[in-house]
Amino acid sequence: RKEKIIEESIDKNQETIDINSYIRGKSAKIRSMLEQKTDELYYELSDTIKEIEEDNKALLLVDISQKKAEEKIKKITELGKKDYAADIERLLKKLKQKKEPELAIDFIKKELDEFFNYSQKSHFKATQLIGKEIEKITDNLIKIKTLIKEFAKENQSLIENNNKIKALQQKNEEKIKNEVKKQDISKKITGLQQNNTQNQEKIKEIEEKIEKIKESPEFKERRSLIKQKHEKESTLSSIEFKIKALIDKKILEKYVYIEKEKENKKLIKNYIEAPLKALITDENFKIINIWEDAKEKIKNKEITLKDFNKIMEKPGIKEETLINYKSDITLLIEEIETLVEQINGIKTNEEELQNEKSKIESSLLQNKTQLSNLIKKQEQIEKNISFIETNLQQNLSEALKTNSAL
Repeated sequence: RKEKIIEESIDKNQETIDINSYIRGKSAKIRSMLEQKTDELYYELSDTIKEIEEDNKALLLVDISQKKAEEKIKKITELGKKDYAADIERLLKKLKQKKEPELAIDFIKKELDEFFNYSQKSHFKATQLIGKEIEKITDNLIKIKTLIKEFAKENQSLIENNNKIKALQQKNEEKIKNEVKKQDISKKITGLQQNNTQNQEKIKEIEEKIEKIKESPEFKERRSLIKQKHEKESTLSSIEFKIKALIDKKILEKYVYIEKEKENKKLIKNYIEAPLKALITDENFKIINIWEDAKEKIKNKEITLKDFNKIMEKPGIKEETLINYKSDITLLIEEIETLVEQINGIKTNEEELQNEKSKIESSLLQNKTQLSNLIKKQEQIEKNISFIETNLQQNLSEALKTNSAL
């Protein structure tokens, strides 16, 4: 009744087949039949194995010393007899191992083939002076081979159907695994989407807070102070540029290597690395004398430079100029420090909110990349499921249309 419903649904090609229950039912039925047949085979095999065990005992009782032959041949035969009997015991031990129905035939065939291969030498040695006993064993081994061959022939359809249903099971299991993966990915996608929605709402809330802060008197005052600070820092940078133009860094870098006085060397390095700081600490404006001495050494070629004429044309450093720069620098630094204190004294939380917003935006970007990858995986899994389902339906349809035992 159930098979008829399934066949009708396939012919209509519209209704969904309950593949899981169908495969389970058919698998159980076919396996039960195969187990029954295999049990019958093992029952027949057990009788033949017992006969071989008796024949093997008889083989070991053969007295080679009574045979009319050279001692050398007797020894070879005796050794071959023992080895062949051991090979038989090894084979019978394997054949007594009851295997799963779908594995039994191949296992027995494999063990027999391997036996005939590894026992060739012992068989050859033993048959030098032994015939009847080994012939009985060989006949029974051939009987086993015949049993296996006939079993495979008689149950070919059953074995094929068992293989087919196993193939269907494997495909169905693969489909189920893909469906589990799809569900897992769907959960992750949903989770990320919900997280993104929450983050977007948080960003909106943060932006509203920032806008309120920007409209506050405190923020406007702070922004004005920051602007003043930047302007004064720009003025400082301009003075630094003028000092660098006045005192050539390249000349100082060469001069510092020939200067012997430690205090002067330290001062020169300060002017090279931090001109503003150096000028403030240079109380007696020693840089003027150093600069003049450097020019003299250039003139005397103690210091070599490419732009000799250009350097020599440069005017000397006036103390008045340095005094004015130093005064301006000191005042600007004090003003900047005062502005920094005032800026730090005004707390608006705007910077913290901006940092929080940046973190959330970074998280959103990561989620976007992750979502894109998950969606691609999901699409691929859906394709895999569709392909497997189509394959399953086709195999099932072919099996039913050809009146297979499936």
